[in-house]
Amino acid sequence: MYYVYVLKYPKTNKLYYGYTSDIQRRIIEHNKAQACELIYFEAYKSELDARKREKRLKHYAQALTALKIRLTESLKYSLGVGLVRADNLCRLRLHKLCPH
Repeated sequence: MYYVYVLKYPKTNKLYYGYTSDIQRRIIEHNKAQACELIYFEAYKSELDARKREKRLKHYAQALTALKIRLTESLKYSLGVGLVRADNLCRLRLHKLCPH
């Protein structure tokens, strides 16, 4: 599986968009540099589909605006309801959430 994810950095309220095949590892890596929160992710079977989605989010305002509208409540809170902390994500078994 490949994941497109959105991280929020609470200190700056900035968002980061990326894609990976190992979401747990990437969030741990991001947290080493600066504390962040996973606020959203999408799962894809195709790496190409995940890359295309990440590109749309990074380069096309319309795709980013639509996602921000969907995440309105999550974007309001810092470590609040509806967010998954990166340290808790390590305990999740994503393969159970997205079976093959």
